[in-house]
Amino acid sequence: MLKKFGITGFEKAVFAAILLLLITVTYMFYNYPEQLWLAVQEDAIFENLTVSFLGICLVICIYNARKLFLKKKYAGFTTYVFISLALFFVIGEELSWGQRIFNIQSGEYFINNNTQAETNLHNLQLGNVKINKLIFTQIAAVLVAVYFLFSRIICSKIKIFNRLWDKFCIPLPKIHHTIFFYFAFIVVYAFNYKRNSEVMELIFPMIFMLIFLFPYKPKEKASVKPAFI
Repeated sequence: MLKKFGITGFEKAVFAAILLLLITVTYMFYNYPEQLWLAVQEDAIFENLTVSFLGICLVICIYNARKLFLKKKYAGFTTYVFISLALFFVIGEELSWGQRIFNIQSGEYFINNNTQAETNLHNLQLGNVKINKLIFTQIAAVLVAVYFLFSRIICSKIKIFNRLWDKFCIPLPKIHHTIFFYFAFIVVYAFNYKRNSEVMELIFPMIFMLIFLFPYKPKEKASVKPAFI
């Protein structure tokens, strides 16, 4: 039944993994809350898995960038280079740019202005404004909502966006990517797990991994073939 929706076996496996993750987290929330709290701390299993999936996304994007470059689709190449740099930045932020790995002391500025006294930007607090809350929660929430709910409609129906989408090979989510993303989002925030943002931070790259591998494209248009599948 799922074949007619264009869901691949690999996507089914990832969706099953996300579902198992949600079931496990929900069970731990009610039965082992202390262990769950430990699992979502810095350098614990959730952060390590998040960085791992971000790394996979980075490899896929570099692969797609190289393939587009060889096809002389330089606009699409630029898109994937930009995404790759953004992923590299996010990975660096997640790891505090290796600070905890190499046991590097934060500078005075970050000690005084970072909510975790770490060398990264997303935990900075400038006056009463928390960068993490402003950019990575409020603004990001709006952008993600537009991306998952409206990007396909906008790029398919409005000619100028359609041309830009086609020229720059912008990866868009398929319907099942959107459905499963919001299903996970609703479950995570309905149960209000401790540090539920850490759970969503893990699910984010898992979903985007699928989008980078299997982006939405009209049947009549060629798509970048998925990496490693």
